[in-house]
Amino acid sequence: MRFYSFFLTRFQLYRPVGIYVILVGIEIWTNRNKIEVLGEAHKTMNNFLEYRRTSISPRHPNDNAQLIIGETLGDGVVGKAPIMTICTWQYSGGVNMDHNKASGPVATTIAHEMGHNFGLNHDQSSCVCAHENCIMAPSSGYVALGTRNPTKWSSCSRDQFEEAFLQGMDYCLHNLPSEAQFSAKVCGNGFVEDGEECDCGLAQDCNTHCCNASTCKLNVNATCATGECCDLETCQVRAASYECRPQSQHCDLSEHCNGRSEYCPSDVHKADGHECSRDGISSYCYKGTCVTHDSQCKKLWGQTGSQSNALCYSHFNPMGLANGHCGFYFPTGKFEKCAASNVMCGMLHCEHRNEKLMFWKEALAYTLPEAWVMVNRSRHNCKSAILDVGLDMPDPGMVPDGAKCDEKKICVSQKCTAIEDLNTFFCPSCSGHGVCNSLGQCHCDAGWGPPHCNIVGEGGSEHSGPTTSNKRTQTTILLYSYIFLFFFTGNNGLIVGLCLFFLLILPLLVFLVYFGYWKREKLKKMWEQGPGHKYR
Repeated sequence: MRFYSFFLTRFQLYRPVGIYVILVGIEIWTNRNKIEVLGEAHKTMNNFLEYRRTSISPRHPNDNAQLIIGETLGDGVVGKAPIMTICTWQYSGGVNMDHNKASGPVATTIAHEMGHNFGLNHDQSSCVCAHENCIMAPSSGYVALGTRNPTKWSSCSRDQFEEAFLQGMDYCLHNLPSEAQFSAKVCGNGFVEDGEECDCGLAQDCNTHCCNASTCKLNVNATCATGECCDLETCQVRAASYECRPQSQHCDLSEHCNGRSEYCPSDVHKADGHECSRDGISSYCYKGTCVTHDSQCKKLWGQTGSQSNALCYSHFNPMGLANGHCGFYFPTGKFEKCAASNVMCGMLHCEHRNEKLMFWKEALAYTLPEAWVMVNRSRHNCKSAILDVGLDMPDPGMVPDGAKCDEKKICVSQKCTAIEDLNTFFCPSCSGHGVCNSLGQCHCDAGWGPPHCNIVGEGGSEHSGPTTSNKRTQTTILLYSYIFLFFFTGNNGLIVGLCLFFLLILPLLVFLVYFGYWKREKLKKMWEQGPGHKYR
């Protein structure tokens, strides 16, 4: 239970900066140490990082691993971790000494060392701190008698977090693990698990009156306590059509509350293959995004980045070397050659005017190959990068999935793939009043209803909820009645006749045809059985 206390406290420390720490594995060494623990902190740290690479990560995928030992680390320190290595396969981790009987100071040490992994430096005298010391104080691990255990981030740490995220240091932190990966299911970890109605974290961290933090049960008269479709002021589920996840870009679709669940429907998007454009360059939607070779070059090298000449791809990528390949596996150090049909989906080649890599950190790059080609006596640079962002995430130095590699083809896992092979379902036409989503359903425009967008409705899809309130539909019907009455009470007989035809007779005929079409089998059976048969 002491380990859970470390975890819960560390979870609380990182939450104010928007980072949620999820425990996905605990390994306890009972008989012997599985690495050599030396009296030098740096060597012990390197031994543990090697153990993470070869033993922990292959069995338990993780973004970061921290070792807690009962022995001294030496060098007068209680923790050691490399700077700015979060997410990397090689160096994302640290070692910590169990130096205090209380869990708080040890948890602060772990948070401190993980802070180094995020790129945080020690606090200086110019940093503003709410307490005597903050988490990144040089001696935050030791708590002198009568002083408070550091639990806050200084102004310097917050600025460094923001800078790190802008540079892509959070690249691996958006893939929420499945519930099956959680090693510790306990009330207070901030995640609603089996047997819980809610979980707002530790009691001192819980900021809602809807949930009882100690029992993880809803308070009296509350029907919800979490989720984008829960009104935390009233503790009630929001009304249908409330937009809980806005459309993020052209290839995405909005999600709306259904009026019954506290949770926003899962994120869906336009079906793969819809045409899109990014910065004037045509492409195709893939998994809700519109990406191009150019957009990825800008991501790596800044706004001056752009796709290099196609000869860079056709010349270097088939070689299977550091400056051109279709895949690199860190544990073995081996490159994969690109087939001729896949060269535009291999290593990304860019031209730019920046001296340094703008995404991630240049110090973390495995290598930054430089090459060039001559085209019509003009030199074109083929700047590329191999970045260690962990084994579970695609290398940003490769052409991203979704980039257009040919007409009606996009890159998927470094292969140029036909769009017609992407979707495993049939996409309906949606009657011209909507688009097909990633579930094969119609997402209808406002005023039209699913499943086929051919009837008056509230927009949206069967999955994503209605985009408008049914009150709007009722208003339309009332407006229809008022228009009819206005014209009907006029003195112009022609107008009255036209109104009767278009507003009453024609809709009635359309309804009868529609009803007859959908009930044709039952009507046919009744006709064949004769008038004496009782209708069922």
